[in-house]
Amino acid sequence: MSKKLTPWFPAEVEPAREGIYNVQDRRLDDDRWFSYWDGVRFNWLSLSQGGAFLMRGDKGAGGDVTRWRGLAVKP
Repeated sequence: MSKKLTPWFPAEVEPAREGIYNVQDRRLDDDRWFSYWDGVRFNWLSLSQGGAFLMRGDKGAGGDVTRWRGLAVKP
């Protein structure tokens, strides 16, 4: 994500909009991951935004997201 980003939010704070977010997972010690927030939960993790988008409808395990951030401005 090269555009201006929001600060990190803890997983207990839910995103206001559905979409792809930069996330950090409890098991993975880096913040390179992306996941699609469907309004209820984060879905599968991917190293690319495109991968996260493609897996948005798959309701499998979405990882253990500890924090997330999104775009600070409208795309």
